[in-house]
Amino acid sequence: MNLDPRSTPQGWIYYDAQCRWCTRWVRRMGPVWIRRGFQFEPLQSARARAALAGSAAAADELKVRTSDGRIYGGADALAHLCRAVWWLWACGWLMSLPGIRSLARWMYRQVACRRPTGSCMRPPALSG
Repeated sequence: MNLDPRSTPQGWIYYDAQCRWCTRWVRRMGPVWIRRGFQFEPLQSARARAALAGSAAAADELKVRTSDGRIYGGADALAHLCRAVWWLWACGWLMSLPGIRSLARWMYRQVACRRPTGSCMRPPALSG
């Protein structure tokens, strides 16, 4: 999906194009973030592999790379994206609080490990 030409580039959202949950989310919610300057790229693409080469986790979770080079993954990526939308800002803020951040990360891993692709690369665990 391309950038809305009226918006300032904010970053890239890397998603699992082999997962029907992920691709459905991109179709439904993509326009919300495109209007805010994000571009979508499949995690399986060469461009994504090059952009995320130094990031901590493999292609088993949603990634966001900001225009200034910061990389967020999983629940942290969702929290960052929510803070970019006025009507989701409170969710993003809550997901960033220390106790809730751990819970959000655990919940994200639970959902990610049950995706139709079965691409969970690490066991779901509650960690901070």
